[in-house]
Order: sequence, then C-alpha cells, then structure tokens
Amino acid sequence: MEEKKRLEASINKCEKYIANITDNLMKDPELLPMFTEKLKEQQQVKLSFQLQLDEIEENLANTTGKPIDLMALLYFVRNLDSILEQADSEEKKELLRMVIKEIEITPAAPSPRKGRQITKIHLHFDFTPAGVKKSQKTS
Repeated sequence: MEEKKRLEASINKCEKYIANITDNLMKDPELLPMFTEKLKEQQQVKLSFQLQLDEIEENLANTTGKPIDLMALLYFVRNLDSILEQADSEEKKELLRMVIKEIEITPAAPSPRKGRQITKIHLHFDFTPAGVKKSQKTS
C-alpha cells in the first residue's frame, strides 16, 4: 500500500511537470525544440511508474487484505496434521494453498537415485524477526 501511494505521488508529480511544459509550449511554441526531449523523457518516466503501479494493484487485488487471525493461525499450525488427516484431497490442496505461496525445486535431479529436491518453501506470511517487527509497526 505504501509503495502504491509513493507511485501515485510520483505519477502526479510527472503529470504536473508535463502539464507545466505543455503550458509553456502553448504560450510560446518556439520553445518546442528546447522542451521536446524533456517532455518525451518525462512521459517515459510516467509510463514506467504507471506500469509499476499496475503491477502493484494487480498484486493487491490478488491478496485478501484481511489481517491474519493469529490465534486461528496458531491453532491451524498446531493441529495441521490432524486437520490434514480429516480433509479430503481438495480440502488439503486448498489449505496448503492458503499457507504456501511458492515452492522452489532444483531444475535437475542431483543423482539418478534421488529425484528433484525442494530448495525453498515461501509462505504467505513472514515470521522472521524482521517480518514480525515490521507487522508490529503497522498494527
């Protein structure tokens, strides 16, 4: 959300700059050669910010935005084995998708006997000391 606000402010600043150049050109068209490059440059910067903003808005749309209920999460983690035992295969998939964001796997098997290996599992939440500290500041 903070990144979105920053990008929106940058886009507004670019728009004001472009409007200022355009106003100056309307008043004195002879300035066109002097401002053409700056105008093109500023439009590119604005487009770059807009693309970043679109990507962030898409990411935000894909997240629920609801805060995680820590007690429910604690219950879920403590009882994960029994919850998964009782769930059917579709429920298991959905539960794991709620927790796991991405799994990184080696591109090739390290040996003929072993298959490809999991290198990292990225979760949808961050329990590292830095992540916990960051979430406490925003609460």
